[in-house]
Amino acid sequence: YIFDNYGIPYVTLKDGDIRRGEALKELDCLILPSAKAQALAKGLPGDLFPHKFSGGLGERGAERIHHFEEQGGTLIALDAACDWAIQNLWLPVTNVVGNLPPEKFYVPGSFLRVLFQTDHPLSYGLARETNVVFLHSPAFHVDQDAVSVATYPLQNPLVAGWILGAEYLHGKTALAEVPLGRGRVILIGFRPQFRAQARGTYRVLFNAMMRSVLL
Repeated sequence: YIFDNYGIPYVTLKDGDIRRGEALKELDCLILPSAKAQALAKGLPGDLFPHKFSGGLGERGAERIHHFEEQGGTLIALDAACDWAIQNLWLPVTNVVGNLPPEKFYVPGSFLRVLFQTDHPLSYGLARETNVVFLHSPAFHVDQDAVSVATYPLQNPLVAGWILGAEYLHGKTALAEVPLGRGRVILIGFRPQFRAQARGTYRVLFNAMMRSVLL
């Protein structure tokens, strides 16, 4: 809906398209929608769903995406899909809240404050402090060549909703860019397009897409 509304050309790929790899040759960027790493890797069970809806990216899909990156492509991972990218592309990034039990960390859907590095291309048009939708989302510690573009403040980030374990987010990365070969992986650790209502953070997604063609 958002791409249609803004006149952004796109194609929809299924897991089989990515495993075969030919379609990736025509793309500037590939967007992984928010889904758990296991769901992306293994997909829906073949004994319960039609073949075209079952399967998953698997090792072959990961290899195709890695090659796409090495050849200069841009992968944009949204929210929960960041875990798949971190694990399967061996990124120097850790999801610091991924293994925390809900008794320690729980954010079921809240608006949180994020501080953007406004001189970075992924932050163009955004205020230094911007609210994002956090819904069981990741938060990152970055190493090596990974760039932290937006971080949570060192004090309570909550704007609206509720949060348990806010201290686990203090100073952690919400948006990262990781070079890979001639390309890059952009990890958006929140939902910039949430239900086509989070208009304040559409720019993050749009900037990431523009980044794939304006190096």
